Amino acid sequence: MKIIFLFYFLIKMLKLIFLIQLIIKIYKSDKLISVYSIDRHGSRSPMITNDNHKDFFDIEWPNPGMLTPNGERMLYILGMYKRYKYIEKLNFISPKCESNEIYFGCSYEKRAIMSALSEIQGLCPLNKNYDKNVSLDFINYTYPNLNFFNEMNDEINSLKNITSSLPNSLFLLPITIYHILDRKLLVNLHECPNARKILENNLKNEKIINLVKEFNQKFGNKLSNSIKKEELNDFLKLFDITDQYISGLYNGKKPEEKLKLLNIDPNEFLNISNKFHEIYMNEYLLGDKNKDMIYIEISQLLLDAINYMKKRVDSDINNEDISKQIYDYSKPKLVVVTGHDVTIFALQFFIKINFNIGNEINIIDISYGGSGVFEVYKNNVNKEKYDYSDYYVNYLINDKILKKFKFDEFINIVEKNIWNIEKIEKYCGNYNSKIGITIVLIILIIVIIFLIIVIIYIKFSFDKKNNKDENRKIEINLIGNN
Repeated sequence: MKIIFLFYFLIKMLKLIFLIQLIIKIYKSDKLISVYSIDRHGSRSPMITNDNHKDFFDIEWPNPGMLTPNGERMLYILGMYKRYKYIEKLNFISPKCESNEIYFGCSYEKRAIMSALSEIQGLCPLNKNYDKNVSLDFINYTYPNLNFFNEMNDEINSLKNITSSLPNSLFLLPITIYHILDRKLLVNLHECPNARKILENNLKNEKIINLVKEFNQKFGNKLSNSIKKEELNDFLKLFDITDQYISGLYNGKKPEEKLKLLNIDPNEFLNISNKFHEIYMNEYLLGDKNKDMIYIEISQLLLDAINYMKKRVDSDINNEDISKQIYDYSKPKLVVVTGHDVTIFALQFFIKINFNIGNEINIIDISYGGSGVFEVYKNNVNKEKYDYSDYYVNYLINDKILKKFKFDEFINIVEKNIWNIEKIEKYCGNYNSKIGITIVLIILIIVIIFLIIVIIYIKFSFDKKNNKDENRKIEINLIGNN
């Protein structure tokens, strides 16, 4: 009995020592003030399919560019990791997921909206008692190609045996959907005339031409019966095919089966597919030479980011107790925006170009479920009055800290170089022409409907008058006859 008591006492003491160490560590460590995360949506169906909803590999998809169940699972796991890091490990936000502490935004694309909902389920689970006894064969591609889930292996592995890609009840956190007019996320570069000219010219890029040649040298003869000759020399067409291949792999559709029939090595095809994605982002859409494109794509979103950071830091400097401001949603601790790879690529290029870090930091490929994050910390100093120089920003891609910036310098450089909405409007010119045309069409339809109503009314009135005149004539004739 004494041994059991001593063992029990020893366990309690160890827990107490661990708790004391944790409190000391938290007290001595720098204070996390603000987190702004830009997350890529989960795996999706291909962007381009034929009229029968089939891709080049004869795989049928419900709709192009839609989030798949595997994509839902990816963002669910990403949300789990945010819960682990910012709730359980750092105690930064409340486990209750207070809506004034957490802000979710996303692009207007359905796959981004569904990704946001999936991530909320992982971040703020209402129920964890889901059935783990059903054996389902979820493929490895379900999991994001990220390197920061090592401490969560057991929890993630438990997800292999659940019945749904989203096992939890939906926690109701509001999501702000950024319309393209807000220019806060995903300005469509193809609909900006000046940007479109650059994109057309980029197709003459030497790296793009050489990649098309490499594709033809390796696979041209074997694909000659499946792809038209002009399409074999079309970079964008080949990009669509390689995108279909990657989408098929991520969603367990086995596109490699058709490659084997064509005597093509699937691994070799995957390698060149990844090259197409890299070249598409770095040479066709963005890149050091395409600075205008970078500023169009990321400026308004990055402006949002620093505004949220500044509000949080200002509140900390002024020693405001934000937790008591129940209905103040203007200073969330954690801001999460689900968007697209092009946005996170543009963010990386913006930081690389404007902070003169050159080759010091590589542009990291963003797989489905990847993220770019800014974490603002307050230095562990004891002062009566604080200012921006007492804070710093950790810049992370896929949860790896790439650079640490002084907060005041970071804000100054971003605000100095960012494009405001007026500059974007000026550069893109008649960017909103489609919207303008839509408004004109709506007005024209209303006018036509109004004119039709007027014509019907006039015709009705005219017919009525004619009927009256006719009836009057009949009455006169009847009176005359009498």
